[in-house]
Amino acid sequence: MFLEKKKDTLSGWLPKFAIIFFINLFLLIGVYSFFKYYYRDRIYPGVYAAEFDLGGKTYGDAWNILNQKIKVINNDGVPFSYAGDQIAVYPIISKNDSAYEIITFDPDESIKKALGYGREGNEFIDLKDILTALIFGHNVPMFTKIDTEAVRTYLAEEYSHYEIPAKDASLVYNHETDKFSIQGEESGKVIDYARGINSLQLNLENLDNSEIELYSVLSSPRVYEKDCGGMTEEAKQILKNPLVLKYGDQEWKIKKQVLASWLALEKNYDQNKVEIFLNQDAISDYLNNTIAPILNKEPINAKFQIDGTGKIIAIQSNKDGLELNVASSSEEIGKSVLDGNYQVELAVDTAKSIGGPTRLTDLGIKEIIGTGESNFSGSPKNRIHNINVGANTLDGMLIKPNEEFSLVKALGEIDKATGYLPELVIKDNKTVPDYGGGLCQIATTMFRAALNTGLPITERQNHSYRVSYYEPAGTDATIYDPSPDLRFINDTGNYILIQSRIEGTKIYFDMWGTKDGRKVEETAPTIYNIVKPKPPKITETLDLPPGEMKCTELAHNGADAYFNYTVAYPGGDIKKRTFYSHYVPWQKVCLLGVKQLSTPTSTPENATSTSN
Repeated sequence: MFLEKKKDTLSGWLPKFAIIFFINLFLLIGVYSFFKYYYRDRIYPGVYAAEFDLGGKTYGDAWNILNQKIKVINNDGVPFSYAGDQIAVYPIISKNDSAYEIITFDPDESIKKALGYGREGNEFIDLKDILTALIFGHNVPMFTKIDTEAVRTYLAEEYSHYEIPAKDASLVYNHETDKFSIQGEESGKVIDYARGINSLQLNLENLDNSEIELYSVLSSPRVYEKDCGGMTEEAKQILKNPLVLKYGDQEWKIKKQVLASWLALEKNYDQNKVEIFLNQDAISDYLNNTIAPILNKEPINAKFQIDGTGKIIAIQSNKDGLELNVASSSEEIGKSVLDGNYQVELAVDTAKSIGGPTRLTDLGIKEIIGTGESNFSGSPKNRIHNINVGANTLDGMLIKPNEEFSLVKALGEIDKATGYLPELVIKDNKTVPDYGGGLCQIATTMFRAALNTGLPITERQNHSYRVSYYEPAGTDATIYDPSPDLRFINDTGNYILIQSRIEGTKIYFDMWGTKDGRKVEETAPTIYNIVKPKPPKITETLDLPPGEMKCTELAHNGADAYFNYTVAYPGGDIKKRTFYSHYVPWQKVCLLGVKQLSTPTSTPENATSTSN
């Protein structure tokens, strides 16, 4: 009887429980659906990016929040300190005629990750992620790319005077006595830059630009005097035979003291002993300074001109050159001497000319197929001179069919020997002359010529700040040896002949070839996100008369820009591309001549800057 009554009670409550359960379930589903609908274009609550609360924010809201902090870091830099000496590392540094980023932020990727959290497409996983963010929070790091080598180099330039590198035990040769001795090893201390850069990476992932303290670590020698028994006698035996380097009928007899200076000691860890080897850097320095200037012959590339009647005139024929292969020669010298061979043939490569046909009828050059232009009005005298040198270097140059043209390679060495003049610049907080100012005018003009011709652009980098010579913004290109470079491909099926001309304050590059029917469309640049620069920066110098001021940088607004580029080929193929450019605000930078430099302050100076 009791059991029957209990069953009746349960059977009465079960439907009620089921109704309540499903009502609650539908309510939860409804709340969850409303929650997802309400946040359909917003970041879910509890989601952070770089420790900034982005819950409930749209993409635009999140972009503004993150970029406000990015602007602070761009302007103030990230402070580093060692032994109380503080400097700042800036995301943007300047070199030669351009500036480039060594720290790059990608807020777009971080915001996409924040928006995508809880939206994997699997409802159970999405619900778990949403609840996790609500209860515990979820942080998306700022996606940051650091040029670690550039940062390390900058830090080392500022702090290297604090370091005492370890010294290995070494061979010392006395030319007068013709004997070797062993100089003992010394321990040292070096700064742990890797640790500092790792801290930088972690900080920037949270957009934190608090001070990073650098620490030194013990630097131990690898070769100890106690392990060098018998090395002096072995070294002396190596000097018994004269070393002769050969190429063709030319010979260079290496003096005994020079060969002695190449001998060094190293630890063979596999056999746990010290051995003699020939220092490759020392050999390479000798070859570069002594033999290469005699052996090397620059290749001569074919160049042509088009006279006033439209006739093509050959003004220079192809001729291959020679180039000493320093790396291979150094390696062979080191190996041969230790093997007892003192007659060494140097490795010399043929430096191929760019080449081209020997008959003018093979060129296939009929007409101008594209032109680029820019205006260098207001440029100082040396800059104008350098623009003329660069233009003359490219004038008459041929680009083969299907060749990828490299502007850096085409310009070659940029120094006093090739006709360039220096400009006074601020470099590593010092005032020094630097060569090649103005060559980005060449790069910008050539970029526009390649675009106008409809050629595929394979490498192009805009300046990191806006420069009046290269307006409109978004259509410029910067170069620096070895990178960044300007590269494009001649896909016209015929040779292209570059002709340069300067008319007043305008420079032109005309691309001569054969039209194939392609049509080029290029929209005017869209410029947005205008940002004002910091106040001017004045650097004292003893290189100018007292009271005289020379401004090496003008103030430039920061901005973003883009333009659309379309090439329609005669076969119906259409290629589209959008060229994006980002410019940071750049302060006015001036040199002020003084009789005596003021006492340095703790205010960190900006990075290298030069004239445009």
